[in-house]
Amino acid sequence: MNLYELEGNLLHVVELANSAKPEDQQLFADTIESLQDSIADKAIGYGKVINQLVADEKQLT
Repeated sequence: MNLYELEGNLLHVVELANSAKPEDQQLFADTIESLQDSIADKAIGYGKVINQLVADEKQLT
């Protein structure tokens, strides 16, 4: 799943959470937290790949 899909899923869950019953709010909060963690992990991974590509480029020139 890419960042755009994760972000879309997060927005959808937030919309559902806003219209949910109060007793379901914790379930949605947990889901939102999980999606946010996934987005952060994916962004960190992209950053590592970019840093490696920059390092590779420097070695080749």
